[in-house]
Amino acid sequence: MTDTFDVSRITLGAVQLGLPYGAVPTSPMPNEVETQDLLSAAWEAGINAVDTARTYGLSEERIGRWLGKTTLPLAIATKFPELPADAVSGAQALRQYYAESQAALGGAPFRYYLAHHAPDIMRPEIQDTLRALQSAGQIDCFGASVYTLSEAEDALSVPDLGALQIPISLADQRFVDAGIIAAAAAQGVVVFARSVFLQGVLLREPAALPALFEPALPCLSKFGQCCADLGISKLSAALFAVDTVPGIASMVIGVNRPSQLEEIKTAFLAAHEMDKTAIETLRETMTTFPADLRDPRDW
Repeated sequence: MTDTFDVSRITLGAVQLGLPYGAVPTSPMPNEVETQDLLSAAWEAGINAVDTARTYGLSEERIGRWLGKTTLPLAIATKFPELPADAVSGAQALRQYYAESQAALGGAPFRYYLAHHAPDIMRPEIQDTLRALQSAGQIDCFGASVYTLSEAEDALSVPDLGALQIPISLADQRFVDAGIIAAAAAQGVVVFARSVFLQGVLLREPAALPALFEPALPCLSKFGQCCADLGISKLSAALFAVDTVPGIASMVIGVNRPSQLEEIKTAFLAAHEMDKTAIETLRETMTTFPADLRDPRDW
């Protein structure tokens, strides 16, 4: 299914609005007032979409309270949790999660409704339920948030799939190299890139990371030196590496404060000034990043 909505190049990631988030959290979860200010600042910065999930703590409720105070057409991408294995129970749970998310978010239809547990999108009864929600005008597109190549390949075989959320960063180019992003774009599937900074790992000083990341320190140090040699920030380099991938519709970027949003905006503009030939130099610094550290579920 081809989505006609023109999603902004950056989608506001909202997990941090409801839960402490990141491999190395650098600031506390924003309070209610800070959350409302951040959502307003995101819209004013040209961001027209937000990514959340039923399992993101207070995130949906906080976004819903902001939506209740405005008529701005912010596009919602939210995700339903892993469903019970039984077909009847699974379909019932999906409708219940939808009702809970819709109530939390103020009753507006969702632009994108994704399976947080990617294998659920392969179940016929779940596909049928999602299509019913779509036919009723309660969602515009359905899809999945994936972690593995096989999950993405399976999801792309689902008729009417409208969106796919994938992890991609300088440290994780699997989906680019395997042609998944190109295949999705060719099918008219909206591709959201998440974990662009690998939950902040790419932006921190290597020595400040937990001991778990010790095997990655050499290539992270090399990345930092490469950025210094190119005269760019690590933030700009990380954005540049994903923004230049053909087929990516939007990058899911989480921030805690409007000031961080300004940093992202400045870095994003700087990334657009970079020489496109620098991408291979940057990718080369990450070729030795340990494969077992790419997936935050393994941390």
